[in-house]
Amino acid sequence: MIGLRPYERDASLPGRAGEPHLAPIDEASLVALADAALRRPGSPRIEAARWEYARWRPGTSTCCAYALRFADGEERILVAKQYSGGRHRAVAARGQAAGAAMEGGDRLRPMAIVDERSVVLWGFPADRALLGHARIADSRSLARWIEESGAVPPRSIRRRRLRTRLLRYKPEHRSVWRLDLSLRAGSAAPATLALRALRPEHLERTLAARCAPSPLAGAGLGPAVRAFERREGLLLEEWLEGETFAPGSFHHAAAAGETLGRLHALSPGGGPASGAGESRDELLALFAVDPALLRRAAGAPAAPAPERRTWIHGDFHPDQVLRAAEGGWKLLDLDLAGIGDPAGDLAAWIADHLEESPGTDFAAAAEPLLAGYAESGAPPVAARRLAEATARELVRRAAGAIRRLEAGATDKARRLVAAALDLPACGAARR
Repeated sequence: MIGLRPYERDASLPGRAGEPHLAPIDEASLVALADAALRRPGSPRIEAARWEYARWRPGTSTCCAYALRFADGEERILVAKQYSGGRHRAVAARGQAAGAAMEGGDRLRPMAIVDERSVVLWGFPADRALLGHARIADSRSLARWIEESGAVPPRSIRRRRLRTRLLRYKPEHRSVWRLDLSLRAGSAAPATLALRALRPEHLERTLAARCAPSPLAGAGLGPAVRAFERREGLLLEEWLEGETFAPGSFHHAAAAGETLGRLHALSPGGGPASGAGESRDELLALFAVDPALLRRAAGAPAAPAPERRTWIHGDFHPDQVLRAAEGGWKLLDLDLAGIGDPAGDLAAWIADHLEESPGTDFAAAAEPLLAGYAESGAPPVAARRLAEATARELVRRAAGAIRRLEAGATDKARRLVAAALDLPACGAARR
């Protein structure tokens, strides 16, 4: 329902690290809480919940999203966030201060507080960080903004027929939408656009990377920016038709490498830093669920210092590359694009391949991607540095399985940390 990769979950993981108070609410209890505290009067009774998203931050919070099913079969999204140290009321107050952004849906109130669990519940599209959801939920206001932005001619949208479709939602981080516009006769504007709702501060960094005079703006490597709204964090993009790929698909590695290389070859002058990843301490905190795993992960090498800095994607995976219907290849999801270490992008793809295909060795995972990368003319990355960066990415994926509260996360994390330590450049760190 929220467009993210499905996983089986394990709610016991925070408790194994000494944080039972951050263990997610079980689905049956969540249904009772939501029905009592969040369901609007007159709405059908809530009958079931399906867990679709989880993010645990040790010492801070656990955020989960669920698809609620009502008695008439309709589904809506509910987010539950639990906090350490009684911070839930202060956080909720800041969310309520966002005003119109905290608009609930047709069946759920925007927010409820469960003091005995230090939990804040909210009913999508309410989101204390994604302020643009209020406008997206109002088709008339959204159509008016699109016209006023210049993305389409004035009075060209039939406002009652505008359709929004949620493609992906990560609570408090971003949402991605498809907009299908019903245009009046004679309008030459595109009938389909993409819309991203970001935290306003994240939008600012994205605009610095993707709008002129940035060289990325005119490179044609991704969807063009059509309009933006700074205060609400909205980014309107060209809709790209074409073939996309599953997260575990790597047969387009050569084309992906060549496309990435063209990004890395852009002049780096004046660009913002790429979005920062987790610190080493943040990663290691997740491994506290298993002391032996923590000891092994601590022995993995730190990320190498970059030999050069250039334009990078910042979140490069197989599903971030599109074969365009009109020909050529494009990069998607450029929210983290900016100046950084090119080894990180290449390592992210290779680590994905090693994660998805146990038994594949480093060379087999790297060679098709690097062959395409060489075709772009981008400077090569030294093999040792690439192995060191891949080790870092494997450790990140090990931590990510725990952060997402995946069932079997500790076994998966052990395998990925072992794969990191087995890379040729990391032999000295083996234990």
